Amino acid sequence: MKEIKSVNVIVGLGILAKEKEQRCHLEGNVMKKCGRASLLTVCIMFGVISIFGCGEAKRTHKMDDAKTEESSGQADDTETEESSDKPYNKDDRGSIDRKDNISYANDRGNRITYEDGYCYYASQTDNYFLYRAREDGSDAVCLAKVHPGTILADGDVIYFVNLSDHMAIYRMGTDGSDMRKLCDNTDNHIKMSEEYIYFLNTYDREADMRELVSESEAEEMAERDWNWDDYLYRIRKDGSGKELLLTVWKESTENDLWISGADNYTIASASGGKVMNEGYLYCVRTRRNEETGQRDEVVMRYDLDGKNEEEICCFESYGNIMVQGDRIYITPVISNSEKKIGMYDIREKEMQYVSDNYGLADYCIYHGDLYGIKEDKDEKGRMTKLYKLEYGGTQWKEIYRNYAECAVPHGMYYQGNLTDLYATEQGIFFRQFVSAREGVRWFWLGAEGTAGKWEQEEGIPVTEQASMLEDAVEGNIKWAFHSTRGYEEYMAEDLTAEGFYEEELYDLSYSVRLPQFKEQIEGYQKINDYFNSIYQKCLRDKEDFFTSLQEENDSWFEDTEADALWDHTDYDYVYIGDQYITVAVYRTSGSFGKRYYYEEPVTFARQTGNVVSLGDCFGMSQEEAVARVTASIYKYMENGDGDGQKILLQDEDILTERFDPEQFFFFPEGIGIYYEEGAIDCMAAGNYVFIVPFVCGGEDSLKRDNVLYVLVKEAED
Repeated sequence: MKEIKSVNVIVGLGILAKEKEQRCHLEGNVMKKCGRASLLTVCIMFGVISIFGCGEAKRTHKMDDAKTEESSGQADDTETEESSDKPYNKDDRGSIDRKDNISYANDRGNRITYEDGYCYYASQTDNYFLYRAREDGSDAVCLAKVHPGTILADGDVIYFVNLSDHMAIYRMGTDGSDMRKLCDNTDNHIKMSEEYIYFLNTYDREADMRELVSESEAEEMAERDWNWDDYLYRIRKDGSGKELLLTVWKESTENDLWISGADNYTIASASGGKVMNEGYLYCVRTRRNEETGQRDEVVMRYDLDGKNEEEICCFESYGNIMVQGDRIYITPVISNSEKKIGMYDIREKEMQYVSDNYGLADYCIYHGDLYGIKEDKDEKGRMTKLYKLEYGGTQWKEIYRNYAECAVPHGMYYQGNLTDLYATEQGIFFRQFVSAREGVRWFWLGAEGTAGKWEQEEGIPVTEQASMLEDAVEGNIKWAFHSTRGYEEYMAEDLTAEGFYEEELYDLSYSVRLPQFKEQIEGYQKINDYFNSIYQKCLRDKEDFFTSLQEENDSWFEDTEADALWDHTDYDYVYIGDQYITVAVYRTSGSFGKRYYYEEPVTFARQTGNVVSLGDCFGMSQEEAVARVTASIYKYMENGDGDGQKILLQDEDILTERFDPEQFFFFPEGIGIYYEEGAIDCMAAGNYVFIVPFVCGGEDSLKRDNVLYVLVKEAED
């Protein structure tokens, strides 16, 4: 098997004008045509959305557009003008105002996009659902109760990555009608041309019509239990015609090239983000430099079908690329040990570097000018700053800043950014932290360094913030709650069994304890049958457990370091409400000095005794219920409470992807959402249990269940 190099591939799609391209000069933010019309090429890259944050905010707006900051970009004590949140007014945008022929590009994805009078976006107010609103944020309508990733619009159809469905690609009408899945997908990075959707996935032999992967390599991949998931494909907009364009890796004996996957790519035109059939695909590959022994990053260009490879330029280190007109922007690169923005002129074949000492986290291009955003963090809060680099310029200008004071939990301020930046046909939008109550909100960028909240909150449901059960470790539930009086009249005698293996030197045991209920619970017979079935299975497993030990001789124990071997099934918490009953069953086992603990909670409808799902409790689809509870947890992280700063809403919806819909409890304060150790954090971090308010499903979905009794049992030794 050939060695696979660990490199990154960045793909962008641009436009080749049918007429000869001529250079354009831009003054300020307005593009002026020179001679015959030229068509600017755009390559839009993707964004990682980090969701976590902190408490109360104090906003300061407006920086002099002429001010240039020479510092390293750390938050300072510079005074700024205090201002209130301005309502959206497109007349305030000045040079940011939309023109008939607009060029724009994004470094990272499209969490908001514009088409024909409307913006389509992930709401920061209502559970991160997919919304549509007019350009001023009014007439907001929820189109789909899912978490969208990248959103693209084309006429009366929108295409988006559904993070709530394992990143599958969906399409729907701009009015929310006819939502349907187009294909599976493994990445948030989708792009659109006039006829095709471009996306990443694992190798599909049927789509490899050009046989880019050899038969032997394909057979080898089919036998593996894992595979690379960033092969570049395209499909027609109706979901047909899947075609492989670029493979995960390529080797050339002549040029010594490797590719590790097309992990960044997009397409847009100077007239609003759509690419016609003419165009180019740009890709960054790694090549070994025979003189230095180091690796160079090489920008390769292809036709839109992945054919006709051509080398364009080379730079020293990895960076995302955006392509506009005859320029390639690399954001950022390391040149001579300094962080810089690379700008390559395709016509003149010249590379120019501009210093980037501010630690910018995201970039976009609008009307030919380059914009960047960053977030400085200290122990007292967060400072959002926006910078502008005019076309042809060499100096960044700070055009906006906002400081949010907040009480930051220990270690939180060392984590990633809450800010991101997007250019659209309508203008520039960005997200920034506001306060502990509001979290992160959408803002629009106006002229003279002004900005204002964009997403209007009137009439839009507000996401209820979850909380986290502290010290979510083994047995955490019984330490967080206390038994109430009177539960005994509902509980019958437990089902119990235990056994020990006769061996003096070792603690080898097996036990089971499960609850039974009395007739005061309307559905008690069905609930009892459920636990009796588990009990009988545990008895069979008990016999197998000891039989396997007896078949081994004593030398087996002497050859191991285990001083104990056990398997216990038990329960430590019972919730009895007027609608639901939750039993917190858990299993603990151990061997070779290691201990394992698994929560297996189950919830029943009290009247029927039937096991219920999260969707049953909310009276909605399972997908929507999961989207709501995970949004509540993300909002908790976004607002900066607790120590869960590693759980972020990024290109991957980690909480949704790794949530078992059966792993929930009813607590007196709300719904308990459980993630076992290693699911969303390292194993050492232990279990996570979040408490989501009952009203997170909306006022008409899940009413507060009136808790009657709580039983907390100590684990028996």
